[in-house]
Amino acid sequence: MTNSESPVFVSETADERTGAKRPFGAVWPKESHAHRALQALREGRVQDAKQEAESIPQVELVDRAWKLLVDGLAVAERAKLGEAERLLLQAAAQAFVSGAGTSGLSDGPRLRVAGLMFHHLGWVYRRRERPDDASQAHLVAYYLRERHGSREELWDTAIELGLDYDVAKRFTDAQRWHRTAIDMSEQLAEPSEEKQAIAWSNLAASLMEEGRCEEAVSAARNSRERWRAHDVGAVTASLADMKLGSALLQLGQGLHESNPSEARSVLNEAMSQLTAAHEALSAFGKGYAGDAQTCAEQQDLAERLLASLPG
Repeated sequence: MTNSESPVFVSETADERTGAKRPFGAVWPKESHAHRALQALREGRVQDAKQEAESIPQVELVDRAWKLLVDGLAVAERAKLGEAERLLLQAAAQAFVSGAGTSGLSDGPRLRVAGLMFHHLGWVYRRRERPDDASQAHLVAYYLRERHGSREELWDTAIELGLDYDVAKRFTDAQRWHRTAIDMSEQLAEPSEEKQAIAWSNLAASLMEEGRCEEAVSAARNSRERWRAHDVGAVTASLADMKLGSALLQLGQGLHESNPSEARSVLNEAMSQLTAAHEALSAFGKGYAGDAQTCAEQQDLAERLLASLPG
């Protein structure tokens, strides 16, 4: 449903839990220049985005916020992260203030825009290796999106929060948010195998980093199943084979001394996954040569571990 006074295009769907109306999909500006600028950024046409941004009207705070967002994301593409932080912080402030009415924070569509600004600000903070600031910005984004945004937007920010806490080595918090993203991906108006796969993959990586090998293998299996369901022929399916192989290798290493018979079974499966991933990734060309090489190195380690097992 579109409100001619709204700064965004909003399509509403009923929230299954509460019966309340919740917007669907991603928030986008109604103003044509801002819309085209963001589309250009999405397609990697940074110069086109900057040119369109120059024509965004500056009448309302929310219009200024959209321009600041485009400018901030454009400079972030050129790795000018300090400048991007300044612009996105201004964008978040302008959008947030635009949503404040006489009775408090009352303009839902504009506060939804503010959620988007804080979401991107958190991403810049993390790229600047400031994970605590990143998680604070993303928590604000999640708060605003929980009240005014879509489930797709909530999933986006839950993903980012999990990554923030992983970078900060706060694995309990990270895994809580990864699981929130998994739950959210199963509640979308249009179920997405891809979103489920991404969330499971992030959980697997977090568990591997913490050394929780058996749980990491389980999460990696779930990710692999969903990537294959999404598109079995895509490179993402082969990367999921690689991640499962890596998790199995890590588990096999841990079992090598304590339980040789189980280690053999785990390492054999690791070899199978890594071999399949190596062959597939090699066929995807130079862009995945590094991943293919990693698979080859892990295959070699698995072979050596298997050869050193008794019997």
